[in-house]
Amino acid sequence: MLAEIIHGIANFDWQPSPYRPRPSSSGPTQCRRKLTYRALEYPERKPGDRFAVVLDDSSWHEELTCQWIEQSTFKLHSQQMPLTIPNALPWLIEQEQPFTCSMCQGTVQPGSLHGHIDGILTDLFFEDYLFEHKAINHFTFESYRKGAWPLDHLTQCVLYFEALHDIQPDLNIAILLIKNKNTSGYLEYLLHYDYDSKTLTILEATSSDGTTIDLGDPLPTFVNLFQDALDQFATIEQHRQAGTLPPRQYEPHDWQCEYCPFFNPCWESVQLNDEAVLELSEESAKLAVQLYELTEERKRLEKEEDKLKRAFRLLLKNHGVRRATGSTISIKLKEEQRSTVSQDLIPADILSAARRTTTIEKLRVTPHAETIKAKPTHSAYLRVINQ
Repeated sequence: MLAEIIHGIANFDWQPSPYRPRPSSSGPTQCRRKLTYRALEYPERKPGDRFAVVLDDSSWHEELTCQWIEQSTFKLHSQQMPLTIPNALPWLIEQEQPFTCSMCQGTVQPGSLHGHIDGILTDLFFEDYLFEHKAINHFTFESYRKGAWPLDHLTQCVLYFEALHDIQPDLNIAILLIKNKNTSGYLEYLLHYDYDSKTLTILEATSSDGTTIDLGDPLPTFVNLFQDALDQFATIEQHRQAGTLPPRQYEPHDWQCEYCPFFNPCWESVQLNDEAVLELSEESAKLAVQLYELTEERKRLEKEEDKLKRAFRLLLKNHGVRRATGSTISIKLKEEQRSTVSQDLIPADILSAARRTTTIEKLRVTPHAETIKAKPTHSAYLRVINQ
C-alpha cells in the first residue's frame, strides 16, 4: 500500500526552479544547453517520482553526516551560511531586479552571485576549513575513487572561497567530503586555494576504508576555475539574449540527457542530412586525424594481444600445466562456464517474434590519403611458443 504512493507524494508539489547563476551549477561538466533552456523559460518535463526521491535523499545524507561530525572533535558551524559575490555577473546588473533568496530570505542585488555553504569546520587547534558535502551515486563515486576529478564540486568550492575572502581572508583550506549513497563510503579531498593566482590544489585524497589516492607529483592543480565559471554564465546569458542555444555536449544515451527535463525539445528537432557535408575547421581536422590514428593503434594492439594470448595458451598446453611464473609476473589458464541459448532448438515462429531491430550509430573516420604501414612480425609470438 505504501510502496505505491510514497514516490508520488514526494513529487506531488514539484515546481520548476527559475534560472539563476548559482555556485551549484557553475562547474565545467554542467550542461550549458540545459541551463540555457531554463534561462529561456522553456517548459520543463516533470521528473519521475522515484528520481525526485533520489534527489531529495542527498540533503538527508548531508544532515546525517553533519550529525556524526558534531560528535567528533571538530566543531561544525556556519551551516547554510549565505554568501554573495557582488558584481560577479556585471552583464546582469541592468537585466534583472533584486530577488529574495528562497533559502535565507535575504535580498540579492542584480549582478551578484549568491549561494550557501554547507559549513565551516574548526579543529582542536582552532584551524578553520570550508566544508562542502556531496552525496552521489555509486558509479560516479567509483570514478572519483579511481582518479577522476570532481570538477563541478571543486569549482563550487572555489566560488565559496572567493565569497568568503572579504569575511575571512585567512581561510584557504577546504574539506570536500563525498558520500557514496549506495555503500555509505566516503571520499575526502583536502583542498588549498590561492587567492592571488586563482589556483586550487588537491593536497590529499583519502577514502573511509583507509586507502589514499595517489595524487602524483606535482600535486593536481586547477587554474582559473573561478573565471571559467563566470565565463560559462556569461555564455548562457549571451544565448538567452539572442534566443539561441549552445551546442549539445552529451548524447541521448548519456545520463545527463536521460534525466534532463528538456530532452524532447533538445533532440526531437535533430534530422541528419545525407547530402550536405560539413567543412571541418583546421583544429577539428587535426583531432579527426588523431582519432583515426588512435583507432588504428587500438586495432593493432588488439591483434597483438590476441596473438600473445594464443601463444601463451599453447605454451601452457604444450607443457601440460595451467600456471607459469616469472620473476615479476604470473600467468594462469582457467576455464569458466557460460550459459548460451541454442537458437536451433527454438521454433522458428517464436524466434521470429522475439527478434527486435535496433539502430546503432557507427562513426567511421577515413583519411583522404592512405599511408602504407609495415605489418607486425610474428617474432614475439614464435618466441613464446618455442620456449
